[in-house]
Amino acid sequence: MLCVLLVNLKVFTVSDFEVDEVLKGSFHSGEKIQIKQLGGMHNGKNYIIDDEVYLKQAAKYILYLAYYGESEPLTLVNPTQGYIELVNKKTNVNLNNRVFTNGLEKEQLLAEIRTNVAKAGSRPKIEVSSKRRAELLNQ
Repeated sequence: MLCVLLVNLKVFTVSDFEVDEVLKGSFHSGEKIQIKQLGGMHNGKNYIIDDEVYLKQAAKYILYLAYYGESEPLTLVNPTQGYIELVNKKTNVNLNNRVFTNGLEKEQLLAEIRTNVAKAGSRPKIEVSSKRRAELLNQ
């Protein structure tokens, strides 16, 4: 299912997906999720965001998602690098994505991701107050 939301005068496209496998996080295989992307069609007008590639319903992806609570759909952590499409079990990477390589076998990519997730889990986390974060973002 595909729907369009209008939130604070911003148009979002929301797509439904089923989870196949979870590499990190609290979702489960077979669970239905919704993913929100900025832009879409509203009142006959198409709101297009530069470089935004909208997820296709029948496609398979490896996704890096952000969770903002149960009342919100999930979002890609980055519109360019937050998803990797899989075509015939090989990566089909967005041309603007310079992090991942095109044509990798799915299992090779998943092994690399699992290794990096394990490394990231052992790093100390740095807490930043919301006030300081806002200051850093406004610089």
